[in-house]
Amino acid sequence: MPAPPAPDRQPPRLRFPVHRNSPVALLHGWRLGAVGLALLALLLITLPSGAIQLAENYALGGGLAVALQALQTLPLALSLVQPVAAWASSLAAGTAIALVSTPDGEPWPWPAAGLIAHLGVLLVLVGCCRWWTLLLAALAEPIAVAAVWRLVPEERRPEEIVPLVVIFMLLLVVGLVWSVRRDIRRRLREHERLTEEERARRMVLEDRARVAREMHDVVAHHMSVVTVQAETAPYRLADLPDAVTEEFAAIATSARRSLAEMRQLLGVLRSEPGLSARAPQPALDSLPELADLTRGSGVPVTLRSLPHEVARALPGTVQLACYRIVQEALSNVVRHAPGAATTVELAYASGRVAVDVTNEAPRTTGSPPLERVGTGHGVAGMRHRVDSLGGDLEAGPLPGGGFRVVACLPVGGGTVPVGGGERG
Repeated sequence: MPAPPAPDRQPPRLRFPVHRNSPVALLHGWRLGAVGLALLALLLITLPSGAIQLAENYALGGGLAVALQALQTLPLALSLVQPVAAWASSLAAGTAIALVSTPDGEPWPWPAAGLIAHLGVLLVLVGCCRWWTLLLAALAEPIAVAAVWRLVPEERRPEEIVPLVVIFMLLLVVGLVWSVRRDIRRRLREHERLTEEERARRMVLEDRARVAREMHDVVAHHMSVVTVQAETAPYRLADLPDAVTEEFAAIATSARRSLAEMRQLLGVLRSEPGLSARAPQPALDSLPELADLTRGSGVPVTLRSLPHEVARALPGTVQLACYRIVQEALSNVVRHAPGAATTVELAYASGRVAVDVTNEAPRTTGSPPLERVGTGHGVAGMRHRVDSLGGDLEAGPLPGGGFRVVACLPVGGGTVPVGGGERG
């Protein structure tokens, strides 16, 4: 069977980097739309008004006023995706404005539009970023203001800058406290989640251990008794026909195999979830032996399996699933339709393995069914196994009597027409 084709590799798409705590990453739907519209409206108001104020009242040329105000206002839009970079750009632009402008009876160092734009960027920073980022901002803001205070002439050092710094610091401190509280609550939720997962895991382990104990004490004990009785029957009962002796030997063999699988299952139940059993799992090579055992119970089985080289190339999970599906279907025939002719057919084509188990209507003569009405657990188990591999399962009665189970499992690879050899 050819190897599955490698998946097509698409070239990575280039996109603007988005900060993981930005509004675009944290908000969705109408909340993101509302924040975006608010910032856009603030940008459209502050950009022209701030540029006009810088040109008319802060002794800056028209081009320089527009450029500096744009550097301080456009971060409102940038804060949607990169709040830290937006804050740094706004602070740098505000520092440049304070150094080169000469206010004529206006607030220093920025006009009202610049103050509003910087406060908007700070609000986004406070609402999105972690406490260490806010701590860095809380240290950088007064350092920048102190540097400007030292660089500008003494006559341009108005007292209005003190409440401005206080407002910025209060906003950042409140955001810092809120961010620390948010981190603590997040860690508490994570701890509660891990505790709940551990509790659920412990309950699963306890249930598995209880089921393992019950199976060991009840089922395994009875299987051991059946094995011993079948093996010792030819020695305990005199003058048994050869056919009866062979039947007892077949019963003993089947019971030993079932007991071995029972012990393997008990090992799985007692082990940690997610760990596979160390014992080898049955594969498609074991289907002829399974068919022989079923024939020994009086059910004529015709097996058409896959060629040996194709069967061995299939993944182990697919082989195990096919074996278990056939095993459960044949067990249903033995229980519900003893003596009914049954056909088991496996085929491979277009990267999928099909398993078809069909039995005719049960014979009117012979032994009665072991079970008149099934519980449905067998079909449910087959469906769960097939669904876990991404396949399809159809199971149901036939119009003329009988029952059919068809499973289709994906395995990858190209189209390989397979014709099985009949055994029976």
